[in-house]
Amino acid sequence: MSIIPQDNRITSFVIDRTHDYIMYDTTDLVRAIGFPRQVVGLLLKDDEFHLSLFAVREEYGFDEAGYGRLEQVSCQAGAAMTTEPELTGDFLKLKDDVTGRETIIALAQWDELETWRDAIRKLIPQAEFIIPHITLYTNQKGALGYSDRHRDRVRVLDDAVVMTLRNILLRSKL
Repeated sequence: MSIIPQDNRITSFVIDRTHDYIMYDTTDLVRAIGFPRQVVGLLLKDDEFHLSLFAVREEYGFDEAGYGRLEQVSCQAGAAMTTEPELTGDFLKLKDDVTGRETIIALAQWDELETWRDAIRKLIPQAEFIIPHITLYTNQKGALGYSDRHRDRVRVLDDAVVMTLRNILLRSKL
């Protein structure tokens, strides 16, 4: 994993070779909000938080040079971004019925994300992108991805929990 060892964070816009994902570090953003340690039996992640941007799938057929080109394009496009992602206030519960893994995610928006995606599309015209989200809570190590391929993982999250998380987010912006 592309991690800076002293604080266990991912390196933004770089391909995490363990999981073949490109991510953006949002640890400071999430920690500043002050979400509760536990919600509906799920624990707040305790290491790092990130916005998943892109899964480097086998079907893209990258060799080592291809990974290098993709990472270069990602980092160059990322370096040009001047804004930060924001949480939308929408929270979803995801569940994998086979593994029993559950997570709560916060959906995100980022005004410049489409510009970054356009740079990736120049290299991979058929690129599929992840729905912008940050995993906050999980019942196991690791989390569940959320993309158009995984919409079947969405489960009902109690309205009271959604309102609590939304109110915490809103208070953090005051």
